[in-house]
Amino acid sequence: MTGGFTMEKFNNIQVQLKTVAVLTIALFSGSITVNAQKVRIGVKEVTFAKSLMESLASEYNKENTGVEIEIVSTADADANVQIADNGLASVGKFIILPIANSENEILNNKKLRKGVNETIEKKIFVQPTYEEVLDAEEEGEQQLPGTVYSLSGSKAQTTRLFAEKLHTTPNNLKGKKILGREENVISVVKQQADAISFNVANLIYDLNNRQPQQGISVLSVDLDGNGKVSDQERTALANIDTLTDYLNKVVTPGIAVGDVVIASDNQQVRDFVTWTQAKGQEIVAKQGFLKAQNALTAQK
Repeated sequence: MTGGFTMEKFNNIQVQLKTVAVLTIALFSGSITVNAQKVRIGVKEVTFAKSLMESLASEYNKENTGVEIEIVSTADADANVQIADNGLASVGKFIILPIANSENEILNNKKLRKGVNETIEKKIFVQPTYEEVLDAEEEGEQQLPGTVYSLSGSKAQTTRLFAEKLHTTPNNLKGKKILGREENVISVVKQQADAISFNVANLIYDLNNRQPQQGISVLSVDLDGNGKVSDQERTALANIDTLTDYLNKVVTPGIAVGDVVIASDNQQVRDFVTWTQAKGQEIVAKQGFLKAQNALTAQK
């Protein structure tokens, strides 16, 4: 019978159904992409955290197709990344370390080679009082070699935190002031053989080989604040991973540490922050930052 139901017609129906199913899936997938809401987060004031934020946003966007987090280098955004001493909206903590050009004579100083505690750090970076100058002259104490470079300006929050850790103000830091970003200071330290400074660990270390960048030496600093530098601390400072592992277990670090904070009333931004604290901390560590929230165990 020509009008009957044949196997050929059945196969045609199957092909048509499959085609409709594919089209339906394609349209549904397209609607998700079109309807995904874009949320912009600006890192203009915290450029050293841009790579961290981009890595977090990339992974977050894979898991949350209904919203797209975009990291931009402007302040005109739904939320802005800021520096704070602490904050519930922290995605991670940054580490500030003292550094010098690898050819700087200060690296041969006997006291510094034993380790840099807060007292020595003040002698390196902080302008001495008149009384301290007189005392040093009477004792025949020689000035430490090198020129201090520090980031200046109202946005230089890393300088503020470093100075506060030494119980002083940015204006009382020695040496030359540099305008711009933390990245600018790194460039100067590489170029000037007598340079000594401080900066964030994620810029100091090469995140590919995990060691300090070529031309930069990290001073052997007291990491746990107990007044001395142990062999374990020296080992930790040689590699960004051992450094973050060590500091994540210290209750009160002997160095300046600050939070990378995202402040916003946008619920989608808050959801992103919550995700970074719960699921993004391995990315935070890989980028050279400390975990935002952790169960700390004292090493003192």
